[in-house]
Amino acid sequence: MAEALKVMALEGHGVAWLPDSAVVRELRAKKLALAVDSDQAEKWRGEMDVRLYRDRDRKRPIVERLWKDLEARYVVPGHAKKA
Repeated sequence: MAEALKVMALEGHGVAWLPDSAVVRELRAKKLALAVDSDQAEKWRGEMDVRLYRDRDRKRPIVERLWKDLEARYVVPGHAKKA
């Protein structure tokens, strides 16, 4: 989604709220700019949860391996693991 929004902003279709990591090159190349003064930018920063979903009933070996690896690395404390 971020890449699609970035392309639209680059094509002049408006502004986009994007992660810093998605626009590093474009900012350096001056193809994109912050929509607010740099001293105001911190007000517009935020954190976002990333959530992954899968079909519990459809068990594919590669998806199961990926899911188990992600669970082992990134389970958020306080969130119960579910099969």
